[in-house]
Amino acid sequence: MGDVWGRMRRAGSRVPFGVLPAVVIVSSFLLKLRHLGHRALHYWDESYHALVARNLLLHPLKPTLVENPYLPVVQTGWGSNHVWLHKPTLPMWTIALSYAVLGVSTFALRLPSALMSTGAVWFTYLIGKELLDRRAGLIAATIQAFNPAITELVHGYLYSDHIDVALLFWVEAGMWCLVRAMRGGTRRYMLLAGVAQGCAYLSKSYLAAIITGVALTAWLLPVLRIAPSDRERIKGRHILWMLLATAVVVTPWNLYCIGQYPVEFWHEHSYVWRHLNEDIEAWGAPWDRLLFDYAIHLYHVFYTPMLVAAFALLWPMVARRSFALWVIYAWALGVLLPHVLATTKTPSATVMGMPPFFLLLGWLISRAWERDLLALTAWVGAMAMCLILPPVMGSWGRGFTVPPEFAGVAKQAIWIVWHVLGAFAVVAVTAGGRRLLRGVAPRAGPAVAVALLLFSTVVACALMWRMVGAMVDVVERNENDPTFADIARYAREELPENATLLFDYDEAKGNYGEHQLTMFLAYRTAYEMQDRTYQETAPTVIEHGGIPYVVSFRELPLPIVYHSELDERTIYAWPPTSPTDPPPE
Repeated sequence: MGDVWGRMRRAGSRVPFGVLPAVVIVSSFLLKLRHLGHRALHYWDESYHALVARNLLLHPLKPTLVENPYLPVVQTGWGSNHVWLHKPTLPMWTIALSYAVLGVSTFALRLPSALMSTGAVWFTYLIGKELLDRRAGLIAATIQAFNPAITELVHGYLYSDHIDVALLFWVEAGMWCLVRAMRGGTRRYMLLAGVAQGCAYLSKSYLAAIITGVALTAWLLPVLRIAPSDRERIKGRHILWMLLATAVVVTPWNLYCIGQYPVEFWHEHSYVWRHLNEDIEAWGAPWDRLLFDYAIHLYHVFYTPMLVAAFALLWPMVARRSFALWVIYAWALGVLLPHVLATTKTPSATVMGMPPFFLLLGWLISRAWERDLLALTAWVGAMAMCLILPPVMGSWGRGFTVPPEFAGVAKQAIWIVWHVLGAFAVVAVTAGGRRLLRGVAPRAGPAVAVALLLFSTVVACALMWRMVGAMVDVVERNENDPTFADIARYAREELPENATLLFDYDEAKGNYGEHQLTMFLAYRTAYEMQDRTYQETAPTVIEHGGIPYVVSFRELPLPIVYHSELDERTIYAWPPTSPTDPPPE
């Protein structure tokens, strides 16, 4: 049986690692392209990013949402203001470049996300190969490549879409540069890491600092004798070079915004920090919302195996003083813990911290193939629990439980706890059984190990198949409605440039966001009448130089300009010619 194990290991060593990563990357990219140009824009947040990027084509240094405002502008109201700094501008510049090359379309809007998410997969493989081994890097990259949540970001179905994809890409680029700096050419790669950190900052502000956090960890580990490095040590001056490069990237744009748009700039920067201790936009949630809800959807069926790997590898990290594992944990926990403790929690905010957890799972599996007892039994336990108690993929939750209670969200997903405890019960039982087996049948050990390895591999492949199926479900959603393309076409072709569309709103109908979708295609200003009426808004529009038109799904006592059967909306004229004229009866 030992020969069988040897043959399996030799077969594993002959895996074409130069080819398989390319196969994974190309196949996942082609799958992401499926229905990438579906016509429906999602209000949160894709329609905002699409519109701001389109307006950047007109003036690259002035990010605007409502290009021509005909109502008083509230500079701190990011949902309807003129200058838009709610998110840093680099992702919108990237989309604008795509528009410039391919034309303004939903395909051009999402193509940068498809490319950058695929590039991030390549970085995951490279980081894993450098820090751990090729097998670990390939496993981590494969899980990331076919991840449904990342695919939802790419297709605009998930909150924050291209912003979080861009952040993921630039953070991984910076991490890879850090890893390369440990291998030699320190100054060059640390400067590149600083550039990547600057780009990450220009994608989602201060979250980019995770790169500095990991660099500090890599510097302090040998200094504090926590873990020796067999690589070129990163020194304090190297980190200063990195920070200098970051400053060179971010300072010009920040100074420009402070000079040109000071109110918007300072408001948005304070807004970022308020996420730590305030409930922002009703995204406030308890600590367990992230760990027992959002993370399930982010990591999908591999969430509990990833947790098992994260707990199991703590021992070798400390006992063997593994420099690579310390660096990976610094990345993973440096992202996870602040978001767990923050008051405001959004579903995809920790996407940039997913790769290190994938790497931990990849390393656990790789060590299992090398007959590392702890790794093998932990992997077997994780796979056994997934088979006994299949992972539950429900819908995303939000906020606190009703009524609020401690660990209320955790109680709703208690199967996660059973998975982890069950996996380590297998570890404990196996450790005892191994001693017994040595005394009774000493030659049976390799046979048992091979059987366990094959069992775990089969279950892992089944989980991977389920996850790929979930990714296919995402790309096959192909949502093409609503677009309000017909209303937008008429407004663009027939209405004057200062036409201002006032969209009727009904809370029961929940038809929010129609103005955003139309503004993107119509190149005309539009407002939603959510907290105001068109009767009181239209005179103000006229006062500011606009011509108001009301767009509604119901019959109104106004002259009909155009009725769209396709969009089931009607454009009505507003008869008064001056703010003092009375509204029609």
